[in-house]
Amino acid sequence: MKDKCFIYYGNPCVICLADPAIQSFEDAEKSEGKPCEFYPERRECSAPSFGCVQVAGAAMARYVVQFYSEATEDTLAMERDEFRRRAPLPPEQVEAYVDASERGHQRITDPEVVVQRVWEYARAVLDLKPGERVFRSAEETWTPPLSAESEKVSEQGAPPAPRAD
Repeated sequence: MKDKCFIYYGNPCVICLADPAIQSFEDAEKSEGKPCEFYPERRECSAPSFGCVQVAGAAMARYVVQFYSEATEDTLAMERDEFRRRAPLPPEQVEAYVDASERGHQRITDPEVVVQRVWEYARAVLDLKPGERVFRSAEETWTPPLSAESEKVSEQGAPPAPRAD
């Protein structure tokens, strides 16, 4: 599995979280990746009209890492089922989802295909090996790397609030 801090703080709009060669922020800094073509102007890939496979898939991977005691194929499948039940899916809640750049940012209107693509992206973000079980420790904390902190500054226009350590 990839670095948990990377999964938790990585932004799928600026880093290819699904790339198997990128396992951590250090790998991302060395890579020559480029931001999504819709970033930072995201009207064509975000609510209320659209959803994004990459953003939803990254969130699904984060939920598995953050809220389950272990990250496995089974916990990812449970999160996929939860997504199917609760996510804003086309055509009722959004017009379509924008697929990943590897698939040409196609617009997906079939809810089952959306669920499948989001699950595939989350699976690639986690990069779990067959049969792998990664346990979460109650004491585990993930301090965001400086690059994630600076990303927050640029997205929100103000520096993040100081952390109480």
